[in-house]
Formats: sequence, C-alpha cells, structure tokens
Amino acid sequence: MRRILSERNLVVILFFLALIVFVFAHRDTRQMEMLYMKDGAAISTLSAPHEPLTKTEAGALPKLSVIPVQ
Repeated sequence: MRRILSERNLVVILFFLALIVFVFAHRDTRQMEMLYMKDGAAISTLSAPHEPLTKTEAGALPKLSVIPVQ
C-alpha cells in the first residue's frame, strides 16, 4: 500500500495552499487600492512635495534608544 500523505504530497499541498493565500491577498490589496483611489487620496508619495521638519516638529518626534548588540 502506498502512503497517501508522503513528503512529496505534503510539499505539493503546502505549495498550492500558499499560492491560494497569495492570490486572495493580492485580490484584497487591489480592492483596497481601488477604495483609496475612489476617495481621491494619492497613493504615491511623489505627488506631494516633501517639506523638511522645523526644529519644533523634529523635537516632538519620539527619541529612539539604541541598545548595543553584544
């Protein structure tokens, strides 16, 4: 008798499961982009000019602490 759930069959099943998950994720991403575009919001950051932060705005940003890696 042949084993139904061999390693090769398990790999094939997991591959198709991952493929299906990515297809649904891609579809949902496209739907979200359409919603954003319908609302008139720009997705691209290149469309809005970037102005540098003033000193007061930069001071309001949270300070990040760096932990040395040993």
